[in-house]
Amino acid sequence: MFGYKSQRNNSIMSDPLILKSFGSSFVEISPFLDEVLKTLIKICKHRLTAKQKKILIYLYETKYGDCTFSKLALKLSKKLRMPLSTVKHVLRTLRECGLILAGDQYNKGSLARLSKVGEIVAEELIYGVI
Repeated sequence: MFGYKSQRNNSIMSDPLILKSFGSSFVEISPFLDEVLKTLIKICKHRLTAKQKKILIYLYETKYGDCTFSKLALKLSKKLRMPLSTVKHVLRTLRECGLILAGDQYNKGSLARLSKVGEIVAEELIYGVI
């Protein structure tokens, strides 16, 4: 649908790391969604700040999933040697962008974790498939 025939075969969705993130529910993805995913990843690579990337990658590598938003912010602040207010601001921004899932003022106590899109973006930042 988009690009030349040779480009379509070089799809991001043929990468096993990316497919693993989606789970087994996505056997085949349309070329349009493939193009949307590529664009989203490019936007994230260029528009996320260094601190946002650092926290996103750290969350991906450590697989934090047993902490609430506040507890995660405190742990990250200590581990990454960043001010707590900065970590909270970065986590809020990542949550608003849909890259992490965490509780907010209306949904307190939810465990913080990377979203599926957040995992894909983090993998791209680490391995750089695109």
